[in-house]
Amino acid sequence: MVAGAGTSFLFIMLFSGGENLEGERQRGTLASLFIAPSSRLSWLLGFQLSAAYEAIFVAIVTVSLGVAIFGTPVSINPISLVVTILLMVVCLWGLGMVLSAIGTAVRAANQLSNMLFSILTPLSGSLFPISEAPAWLRIPARCLPFGYGIDALVGAITKDASVVALKGDLLRLLGFAIGLPVLGAVSFRLLDRYARQQGHLDML
Repeated sequence: MVAGAGTSFLFIMLFSGGENLEGERQRGTLASLFIAPSSRLSWLLGFQLSAAYEAIFVAIVTVSLGVAIFGTPVSINPISLVVTILLMVVCLWGLGMVLSAIGTAVRAANQLSNMLFSILTPLSGSLFPISEAPAWLRIPARCLPFGYGIDALVGAITKDASVVALKGDLLRLLGFAIGLPVLGAVSFRLLDRYARQQGHLDML
């Protein structure tokens, strides 16, 4: 149940940035958006925040239906849950910027997100615990933030785990939450310059 909510959270956050930018391109407004006086990071954050609200709503509905229909036992620690969600939103915002930048440069943001989602899903911990995965799969999975986020969500929602109890996962998530937005900002700055030079901001 929690993994299902985490999967929807992951998909919506990764897919939304590229989808929004592709929509702007199809409407012919992407170039205007890039030359607007507002910071690119601000409207990219706006795109991701709207996706975060949707993802959180879907996760709440998923967990609520699990409890109401299947009697799934939950024991929620509100503080741990909020901290985990905030760190995951920041991580996925940063990663979404990287994917949006690449998608803008190659004019295939949606296709890129869809392709990567199928690759990232078995590495996210949403299908099975990372600790139970084969050794060769655990290595790349532990280089990504998703497994730590899913593990922290499971603890916060089903085990009433405190922030201290989840500190191993949360500290790693914090590291990703610091590094990924920086990587996203740098990637977007470099690749949006390339996209403008190649004329990739236009629909044709």
